[in-house]
Amino acid sequence: MLDFLRRSATSVFAWIILGVLAIVFGLSFGLPTDTLYFGTQPLVNVFGERIDDQSYRFQYNLIRRFLPVPKDARFQQMIGFKEEVLEAAIEREVLREAGEQMGLAATTKDAEDLVANGHIIVLGDTYDWLGDLNFDYELFSNAFLRPLQASETSYLEEQRDEWLARTVRDVVESSVMVPEGELRKRYEEEANRLSLRYIRFGFSDYAQLVDPKPADIDGWLEKHKIALQAEYAKQGARFLKLPPQASVSVIQVSPPAAPQEPTADASAPASAAPSVDEVAAAARQRIVAGEDFRVVAREVSAHESGRAGGSLGWITVKAGTGLGAAVDTAVQELGAEGLSDVLADGDDRWIVRVSDTREGDVPESDALRELAEEAIKLAQGRALAEQAATEALGRVRGGDTTGLEVRESGLFAKGEPAPGLGEVPELVDSAWSAKPEDGFLDRVFTSSDAALLADLERKEEGTDEGYLAVRSDLYAEAKRLKSSQVMAAWAGYRCRDGKDRGHITSAPEKIERILTYTGEAEAPAPTQEPYEVCARVGRRGGLLRSSLFGRGG
Repeated sequence: MLDFLRRSATSVFAWIILGVLAIVFGLSFGLPTDTLYFGTQPLVNVFGERIDDQSYRFQYNLIRRFLPVPKDARFQQMIGFKEEVLEAAIEREVLREAGEQMGLAATTKDAEDLVANGHIIVLGDTYDWLGDLNFDYELFSNAFLRPLQASETSYLEEQRDEWLARTVRDVVESSVMVPEGELRKRYEEEANRLSLRYIRFGFSDYAQLVDPKPADIDGWLEKHKIALQAEYAKQGARFLKLPPQASVSVIQVSPPAAPQEPTADASAPASAAPSVDEVAAAARQRIVAGEDFRVVAREVSAHESGRAGGSLGWITVKAGTGLGAAVDTAVQELGAEGLSDVLADGDDRWIVRVSDTREGDVPESDALRELAEEAIKLAQGRALAEQAATEALGRVRGGDTTGLEVRESGLFAKGEPAPGLGEVPELVDSAWSAKPEDGFLDRVFTSSDAALLADLERKEEGTDEGYLAVRSDLYAEAKRLKSSQVMAAWAGYRCRDGKDRGHITSAPEKIERILTYTGEAEAPAPTQEPYEVCARVGRRGGLLRSSLFGRGG
């Protein structure tokens, strides 16, 4: 028996006297509503074990002490911190009852030994609260129990149940086996790795080259009206209560970069290149003469929007374009439609066009036309990307990648998505069947957003020797994961079954009060899902135990 328990036993009369005084004081001056519980309804009753406000508060304080839980109430509510606390207490009692049915037991002596060794079980993990210090009752009482607002007796009872719950977990998890075939498959998925070289033809990049005509939009609206209306129902908010906006396009003319190397004949007279003012003036004159702004922009503009015909899309006038004061001022002065003069901004020259303005709610008919235009660009952009990839395939297989950006994926496991490419199983299967010396694969592949050309750069394959070298570690990790899954499913089932049979009951109104976050943040975030008893049992605290908040030993 621990020394502090012997001291408590010899002081029983003193404790009785203090208890009587506390009750008299409370009756005279009032007690907090959650201090005495003479038979009040618990939050949850789990197989005869009460989880009341006090036991919930103890669990709450315990978790906050040993896990770096975020202080932000909005984030706590987002992950359901209080819900996890209550469910962890329920899970402990579910496993306690299961242990008793198995014939297992934990005693107060087990809990005392934990205390004497400076250990505590929280959410199934063992933490060392004592560190390098020797056990001292005063330290335990003042620096440990008092902040937790727990009595010595209730603390030992909680830890006894935690001990039994952990024993049940150990028994269940020790029975889980990982078949050799499953282990070998896991090894091969991790050991069989590929590295690809690839060229990407993005659908959205080629969509910038598409300029739908009004007749094209009309036709698309007629053919895809139902789909567009469904899309409008999903995206309708983007067309409502808009601040003043303008549809803006720009052309940027910049000085040519200085040549890096001298010409072969340094004595030859250099031809005079047109100045930025001359280039910009000529570009504006072409537009005034009736040439399409987009055509001129693609030919002349140095800005990244040049590929899209200079279009910046809908710009919030007050926020500006981010291209400088001269451009923003022009947008404000052009009104609903107009073409600016050539604008000077340092060494650069700009031409700005505003083709339309809007504010407030966009009429549904206009919104549908905008959605139709976007859909046309994407569909035709996909076709153009696939066409460009097909045209490039022949010369790429011949070793010519001039003008094309060749990227590398780096090594990735055969069963994983290729980095930078996403889910393209056909490409991975084809690459796995190829050899590095074969060069680029002889077909165009498509992902969700691009046409792709790919080349197997490197391939690593698992071997029997490699498997035997890592089998022990691989088995331990596989068993840990599978045991965790089995344990979670089993604990969750026992809890739901106990609830269905009436062995687990709750007080919804009291639980709702406990799980309220109002007042802890100015605008609390909504919980991810409504609370339901047993919904999180089996997770051992879920996110509270994850690497996001730290783990015990």
